[in-house]
Amino acid sequence: MATNAGRFNNITLEAASAVGQFELVTVTASGAAKAGAASTTVPVAGVAVNSVDPSATPATTTLTTQVDGIAMVKAGAAVAKGAVVGSNASGKAVTAATNNQFTIGVALEAASGADEIISVLILPSKFHS
Repeated sequence: MATNAGRFNNITLEAASAVGQFELVTVTASGAAKAGAASTTVPVAGVAVNSVDPSATPATTTLTTQVDGIAMVKAGAAVAKGAVVGSNASGKAVTAATNNQFTIGVALEAASGADEIISVLILPSKFHS
């Protein structure tokens, strides 16, 4: 069962596009948040605590983003417990490639497939080359 635990820090970002709860978040050059991109070029900033959609009526743009601690994260595919994870193109956690990818942390639980919520220990985003 996915849980977030202990003390953790959140930051508030303005979203440039729709971001779902528990998705990984990146920051654009203008400083706006968006769902994480395939993390070969952009570091992952954290995990969305809430959902936002600037195009909805009424629009929501204020995104709370968890930047440390143990976070609940939406998987993009099967993930093994203990795997180092990064983002896929949809902002979901996937097992990190062995090189040329930014990572966000370590899976504390396994996911058997996409859209499962797992606990991830957030570590400083790191590029593996």
